[in-house]
Amino acid sequence: MEPGAGRGHQDWTVEELICRELGLPPEEVRPEARFEDLGADRFDRLELIDGVGAALDIHIPDAAVMQLETVADLESFVERSRPGR
Repeated sequence: MEPGAGRGHQDWTVEELICRELGLPPEEVRPEARFEDLGADRFDRLELIDGVGAALDIHIPDAAVMQLETVADLESFVERSRPGR
């Protein structure tokens, strides 16, 4: 089953979205994983993080994107950016 299947994009986890965007199996996308280690160069990272933000309806400024180096960094940013948090 595809990550997030049967749920709306806003219910997907950051890890599920990264798996989908990069075509990676879930066991490779760990919180400590750096985007470059997942095969994403800086342009891929911009596109990936923008896609995650769009899927979760969160604006992630380009300046913040380059500071997000790991899956955990992105998860923390998303958590802080969600309404009501």
